[in-house]
Amino acid sequence: MSFEYQLFSWLVERTKKFPFFLRIRKALIATRSKTLYSVYLARIFFFVFLSLIIGIIFLFIPISLPDNLLIIKFLFPIVLPIITFLTFYFNIFQKESSYKFQIESNFIPLVSHMISLAESNINPYLIFKIISKFEDEYGAISKEFKEIITRVEVYGEDFISAIRRVASTSCSLLFQKFLNNIASIIESGGDLKNYLKVTYDYLMFDWKIKREDFLQKLGTISEIYVGLVISAPLLLVSIIVVMAAIQANIGFISLMDLLKIFSYIILPFLNIIFLMIIKTIEVEI
Repeated sequence: MSFEYQLFSWLVERTKKFPFFLRIRKALIATRSKTLYSVYLARIFFFVFLSLIIGIIFLFIPISLPDNLLIIKFLFPIVLPIITFLTFYFNIFQKESSYKFQIESNFIPLVSHMISLAESNINPYLIFKIISKFEDEYGAISKEFKEIITRVEVYGEDFISAIRRVASTSCSLLFQKFLNNIASIIESGGDLKNYLKVTYDYLMFDWKIKREDFLQKLGTISEIYVGLVISAPLLLVSIIVVMAAIQANIGFISLMDLLKIFSYIILPFLNIIFLMIIKTIEVEI
């Protein structure tokens, strides 16, 4: 075990069954991580403890701060460990989300490739073995297929059980259903080639619908963007410039400062919001 686990094994063993932490275990399995669950927990506790020590040391460093900022110094030993814990805790979920995106964004090319292999009358096990070697093309999917092959060749599981075991721990519901269906078809002696073709047609139809919906939403967003971020700011800047020639201030703030705030803070913020909106609705090509 790692150095971190040797230090915090007592705490890991007492907390690893908490539902709050079991979510980490599920994410580690889903992403096929080589890091053990207990080691990952120990790593979290180690770095939280380390950040607490750093925070306490910082508390006793003689730094002269204004009275209104002294609270920052006293909060540092509390805030730093919390930030460290949250960073490690949510990092694995970000990786899980990225892993799921890799699977689903490469799903249509995968099915197309499997159809071409199935049409050559290749054994389903060999299809999985071939796909497992295309790591650069399929990323997380090839990793999932490699996990199935490893379970068969290293752990001695039968092919169908290995498929279902990997499917049960996958972070993508779409991929789970796909693997379980393949396992059922192989087990019952069904037509795998026909299933793959039907799946491909469905995926392409679904992708086209999503693409059309995305383009419609993009058109609406572009109209709002032009009005809110291009036309309105130009009008507002013109008004501010004219008003500045007549009156330098509005209340306690000068018009030129207001123009700078609008130009350097509000406008970039609005652009970031629109980029985030587009990112949430975009459809992978």
